[in-house]
Amino acid sequence: RPPHPTEVLLKKSKQAVQDGLDFLVDSQNEDGSWGSHDAKLAAWANLAFSVRKRGSHDAVRTACTAICAQALMETENRSTKQQAALDLAIKELIKPIKFAYEPGTSFNTWGYGYKLAFLIELSNAPEGKSLTEEIKIAGQSCIDGLKKYQQHTGGWSYYAGPMGNADNMSFNTSLFALSLERAGKLGCDIPQGMVKDAAAAVDRMRAPNGNFAYDSRFETNKNGSPLKMGLGGGARTMAATVAMFHLGKYEKDDLKIGMQVFDDGENYLESGRKLLQPHTAPHQISGYFFFFGYNYATAGAEVLGDDISQERWDRFSWTMLRTQEKDGKWWDTAWADYGEKWGTGFAVQTLHRYIRETERRMDQDGQQTPSESLKKAKDSIDKSGQPLR
Repeated sequence: RPPHPTEVLLKKSKQAVQDGLDFLVDSQNEDGSWGSHDAKLAAWANLAFSVRKRGSHDAVRTACTAICAQALMETENRSTKQQAALDLAIKELIKPIKFAYEPGTSFNTWGYGYKLAFLIELSNAPEGKSLTEEIKIAGQSCIDGLKKYQQHTGGWSYYAGPMGNADNMSFNTSLFALSLERAGKLGCDIPQGMVKDAAAAVDRMRAPNGNFAYDSRFETNKNGSPLKMGLGGGARTMAATVAMFHLGKYEKDDLKIGMQVFDDGENYLESGRKLLQPHTAPHQISGYFFFFGYNYATAGAEVLGDDISQERWDRFSWTMLRTQEKDGKWWDTAWADYGEKWGTGFAVQTLHRYIRETERRMDQDGQQTPSESLKKAKDSIDKSGQPLR
């Protein structure tokens, strides 16, 4: 249990968000992106990925930039510096894009998918109101890129590869499918069957207990019956379940089951954080699923509303607070110059949801939020500087 009451956690969470945003503002590149191609950083990339392909780095940097920009865009009452950082990121992200492709460990689809997700959110934000056509054109370039790598079985592999590779990943396929569905409502051209096939691929990877397989290789066990997944699937399960819910494929009860899967494996998710080698923690968990997982777990919890206890929300907050570094960033995997950027973006979004949900409950219960209490105290000071009696 967290060592602080809700009121204290709320105050600390707001400060943690500001510290995280300060880190993002200070670490942003001149062109508005986040992350670096620096050869030394790429060589250190983390011992396992060995990603030194320009197109793949472009894609990872784009995905990283979209995640960081989303954290800024969700921030209310942005400072001048925060607004300037967001404006610069938007300028970079509304450009149409096509990533160079080299066979092997290429992350092209992640760049297309996360950029598309951000563009959809931007279209509904004040900053995007005058950018309708630019958003549509940039979004279409992402859709075209995703179509190029969609497998004949419906989904997307972890690495971008030619059609026919056949391995569908549950977590990225579900997120890309949701973005494609939403992009269609913006007037983008979505090839027929693209979303339907992806959603069907995701659903095949769901075990009877609500857990999701890592990819389509594990849809069934050797006897041909559905595989009951272990305790390592919490992060991907919430990402997939939330996406399928918003696609209209799953109900709130499915979200509740997904949350239980996440809770059951939460401690194992922690065991992978900051390990340099992926899939070396119990249940083959990798560090980069940590903040990713909490981001989508809180996205599902926010939809469930009062079905999720305040105590559970407080644990979400405390997990983010205790894992924040002294300089304001969060990281769970040392992946070149990107891990600390996307980790911070995911953590800030997680805390945004905690703050929104906690303040909603306080307002519902007639309680004063810390900011309201401070305002009332300030209002009670008379011109002489003494509190009114």
